[in-house]
Amino acid sequence: MINKTFFFVFFFIISCGDSDLILSLGNNFFYNGEGRGANYIFYSKKKNAFDKVYILPSVLGYNYNKKYILVIQKPSRLAIKHHILYNDTRLSEKKMDVKEYNKLRKEILIETDSIIKTDLKYKKIFANEINYWIINKETAKLFGPYSKEEYLKKKQELGVSKKLKLPNIKK
Repeated sequence: MINKTFFFVFFFIISCGDSDLILSLGNNFFYNGEGRGANYIFYSKKKNAFDKVYILPSVLGYNYNKKYILVIQKPSRLAIKHHILYNDTRLSEKKMDVKEYNKLRKEILIETDSIIKTDLKYKKIFANEINYWIINKETAKLFGPYSKEEYLKKKQELGVSKKLKLPNIKK
């Protein structure tokens, strides 16, 4: 009996290991650590709901204090395509069978390539291999994406404490 119980507990722990990690960053901002290059920062009045994604995947690291969140991001084309796809209301507007749903999903995925290439927001995100962001939690204002040099300049301009630093990330 002990071996079966141990096996069940061990299997349960292992199977839960791939679940999302949601951490509060204060002022209704959260870090969602999904792993697999799909980590992001979002704002929400409730921990398990998403009012707005602030930093798209993939967040490599972050640090925060009472007023600011600093973020380093390596944009993931695949994760951002899926973000665009799942925020497209056409998939949930009407009831459709599986075949119809898959056809529409495929069409939207093709459209996402065009959106990423032409939309100014996404063009800026993919202009750098690594992006740096600053979120003012008090005003919910987002600054970025920046190169490292631009980020350091903006950090100083905003008066962000020198003690607040991003973790060292290996590219």
